Amino acid sequence: ADEGGAAAGYNVAMANERIRVFILERHPAIRAGLRALLESSPEIVVVGEAGDSAGILTHIMATQPDIVLLDPDLPDDGGLPLLRELSAALPAASLLVHTDDGASAKMQAAFAAGVQGYLLKGQSSQKLVQTIRLLYASRVDLTANQDLPD
Repeated sequence: ADEGGAAAGYNVAMANERIRVFILERHPAIRAGLRALLESSPEIVVVGEAGDSAGILTHIMATQPDIVLLDPDLPDDGGLPLLRELSAALPAASLLVHTDDGASAKMQAAFAAGVQGYLLKGQSSQKLVQTIRLLYASRVDLTANQDLPD
């Protein structure tokens, strides 16, 4: 009985909140496609987007996203330094790397820098939306558990 109640409460919470996503992608056409895809999902809202990392930290922090979907191969100072900065500045947000480079060394470095998810660009659009939902749900669960007494 508890599991059903918890699931029902979870569904109600998810229905009342939209997942706030910021897109950081270097290619304008891919960025536009990601925005269209994500906004076609009723529970997701794109709160901002950018094509490079110039001044990006301030811009992202102003939008307070739940998920930052980012291409780590941005011009300027993209890559691991940016991932570390975002992870430190936005502890409540999940970082989801969206890349065409599946090298395990790069994936390990990204996770060490604070990334919560790593998705290859060749994956289906359904997989992307599902991953965003799962990352958001895991963050909601973690936040709820912080309020529990020891």
